[in-house]
Amino acid sequence: MNKLISRSALAVAVLGANQALAGGLWLNEFGDFAAGRATAGAVAGTDKASTIIHNPAGAALIEGKELFLSAGIIDAATEFELEESNPIVGNDSGGDAGNIAAGAAMSYIHDLDSDKWSIGASIAGLSGASLDYRDQWAGRYQATDVNIILLAFSTSIAYEVTDKLTLGIAPQYYYTELELDVNLPPAVGPGPEDKRVQLAGADL
Repeated sequence: MNKLISRSALAVAVLGANQALAGGLWLNEFGDFAAGRATAGAVAGTDKASTIIHNPAGAALIEGKELFLSAGIIDAATEFELEESNPIVGNDSGGDAGNIAAGAAMSYIHDLDSDKWSIGASIAGLSGASLDYRDQWAGRYQATDVNIILLAFSTSIAYEVTDKLTLGIAPQYYYTELELDVNLPPAVGPGPEDKRVQLAGADL
């Protein structure tokens, strides 16, 4: 029996391994009170307007009107460690490519002067990056300048069914923007023949 349980647990772990996603550029903890506890318990709700960022049903815990605003600066340091290279790309490691970027979040809740209904709205910068490598760095044919932004817009409504059950819904809209500069390699060897191409796009 113990063998069966162990094998079943292993099978579940293997099958679910693809769900273990890395945080990467995701900044869902930025500017929120939940950041102080690494977002643990954030979906359970708090007594702050920022609760609707994680759980729209939490709006029912707020009485009256409440506005949450936060803003800050991210000063990133990003360096590429060059271990092997060739004469085509050269030996420039690119230096510190990290740029200073701004981040912000906002949420608002109004209980509609009702004991049951609450509405809310939120805007949050969920992800972003700003990188600027030196023009002749070894990875210039993959990227030189990169700017990424992901904003989330949401409206929510919550209804308190009982003292222990509240339902909430929050349709979300995402705005993404990407700008990527990349060098095109010359026909033979590195040098001033490099051409730069910019890829840009945005979507809502």
